[in-house]
Amino acid sequence: MYILIVLNIKKENGRKDNGIDIIAKKEKEILFIQCKNWSANSTRKVKADDIKIARQNIDDFLEKNPLYKLGGYKIKIIYAISENVLHGSAYHYIQDNSDVVEFRIIPMID
Repeated sequence: MYILIVLNIKKENGRKDNGIDIIAKKEKEILFIQCKNWSANSTRKVKADDIKIARQNIDDFLEKNPLYKLGGYKIKIIYAISENVLHGSAYHYIQDNSDVVEFRIIPMID
């Protein structure tokens, strides 16, 4: 069972905020989860630069919370998206960094 901490559920003027929305901790694993409920028909896409910014935000969080950094935790970033909104650059970045980053499509239920 994971312990969940909801950090940041917000929009910045309806735009990408690149914040981490949820942290889930289980034993020696921490998941940093970024949620996107964007339509596949939209022009908005998650790009590699967005993931890099999220990784920097996580590094900043770990610097401010050294218990997690020093505790030997395995860190994983998950992009939870409701539809396939990944730009090609994001696919390549995720493939190249699959030990740290992944995505999961979780359809919204009406």
